[in-house]
Amino acid sequence: MIDRASRDALAELARHFLAGRITNRELENSLPSSRDRAIRQIWWNALWGLYDDFHEHRLVGRYYTPRDSRADLARCILFRKRVVVAALTKCPVGLIRANTPRSEHG
Repeated sequence: MIDRASRDALAELARHFLAGRITNRELENSLPSSRDRAIRQIWWNALWGLYDDFHEHRLVGRYYTPRDSRADLARCILFRKRVVVAALTKCPVGLIRANTPRSEHG
């Protein structure tokens, strides 16, 4: 089942989170409720690993996401916004480095 409205809402939320406009809590509290598998996949495979569960923050400063990871996530967001059956396709993200504080990026 493709839930166009929820995909669009999640894409917009992800874009704002990635740009540092909303906090991790605002993102989590605004997630659309949907049975669309693409919604769950983008949440678990791309967004969930970008924030600290214990602190409210934006993706700036110590939580800054490296440019290559932001570009990967942006492609994922654009892909999910298209009207294609992509519910089983994983996003091309390599966000492991994005989980570590910027000072540890070397």
